[in-house]
Amino acid sequence: MTDDMTKALYGGDGGSIFWSPTYHTYVARWPKGQYKHRIEGRGNTPKKALQNRAKHLAAYLADPDSKERDMTVRTALERYLAEKREGNARANTITRKTERLGRYLAPYMGMKLTDVNRGTCMAVITTAKHNAKTDNSRIGQQMYSELNQWLEWCLSNDYITDNPVKRIKLDDRPRYVSKAREATEEYIEQRITMGKWLLRHTVEHMADYGTTYGMVLAASMGLRAGEIRGLCWDVFDHLFDDDFDHTRIHVRRQYDRDAQTGEWILRDYTKGRKRTIPVPKTWAEDWISYYTWQCERYHLTNYQGYCFIDEKQRPLTGGKQQKLWNEVKEAYIRDGGGDPKIDGSMRLHDMRHVSASLMVMGGATVEQVQVILGHMSPNMTEYYTHLSESFERSAINHLPELMEHGDEYDAIMSESIAADVNTNPHTEPSYADTTADEKEIREENGRFGLPPEFFK
Repeated sequence: MTDDMTKALYGGDGGSIFWSPTYHTYVARWPKGQYKHRIEGRGNTPKKALQNRAKHLAAYLADPDSKERDMTVRTALERYLAEKREGNARANTITRKTERLGRYLAPYMGMKLTDVNRGTCMAVITTAKHNAKTDNSRIGQQMYSELNQWLEWCLSNDYITDNPVKRIKLDDRPRYVSKAREATEEYIEQRITMGKWLLRHTVEHMADYGTTYGMVLAASMGLRAGEIRGLCWDVFDHLFDDDFDHTRIHVRRQYDRDAQTGEWILRDYTKGRKRTIPVPKTWAEDWISYYTWQCERYHLTNYQGYCFIDEKQRPLTGGKQQKLWNEVKEAYIRDGGGDPKIDGSMRLHDMRHVSASLMVMGGATVEQVQVILGHMSPNMTEYYTHLSESFERSAINHLPELMEHGDEYDAIMSESIAADVNTNPHTEPSYADTTADEKEIREENGRFGLPPEFFK
């Protein structure tokens, strides 16, 4: 309700008035563009909210700078979180953010916001790290990031003139690398071998691993575990009209447990970017085969619901999804020659790393892989460029030839010169001849995208 409606009903002077489920009260507000700051008042009735807004406006006009001088950490944090709740569908993320910031900023709630400095921020981060269960806990990095986001919001609202988090030196900023990521970096070759085996084994044993095959196929296309659980057949374009040259998947939702109620809910967001992924033609045919299997297995007709369901035709929870994944991992260790210590730690999520690594090895750019995986930042994608030792070696093995320096190139050059001199002493030397291995490597490095042949 705004402007003329507010004036007519409540006798105010414009602005907006609404019921806030966050504060459980009415809020009368002047937008930030009306004055230097957003001016608002709250009350149990619309009229009381307007009266309080008028008081705050009068105080602001009498001393426009008092807002910055007097605002406390508590007030700034409450406003920041309220705005996040109203404009963000990611309820679980906001709930956890509220818990963390409220817990570690508790000793500073009465402090003036303008008194928060670099030392304050470092103390909050240090306390969070001290309370962590392990030395490699990510809480330190989380608190650094969340403090930075909050203080950037304060800066954008002119509550402060400088973000003290930015003053923390690079060497003092917390760093975190998960054990799962460390394992992926160390064992990427084994992960790739296992990923290929899993796709081949599950499709060959659809009777036992039908749902698992679909999960592995989806993960191979860059979907996260929650996105896989929330995948429905209605997000596919040109899958059921046999136009496999234009088949796409719209990744828009995820199926996760609500942090407050504990219920499993289909949410209209993902942990990364919403995105549209082209489906390779042969994999589009595989999706149709999986759809046919699912309909026959569960006696479904014209089904457009969840792609992955349990025996009661309900969407998979995280626990059921993990159980299916554990079963196929055990099959690989038992029948595929897998190492229990190394391969037993592989997650469904790591199929994303396998695909990303193969795409980069096939010549895809970081920007291309970033879109497919739904990464917010290219920094999250860049580390795939150095995962495979064999890829690095095959790439650098050509450096002596490119630089025209080294034993391998000298031998090729000598042979080429001798052959050319014998046939035509006046021609320039030719180096067109390459070995079969070199041709294969060049063809491999020239591919873009993730060819289905990688998993055949």
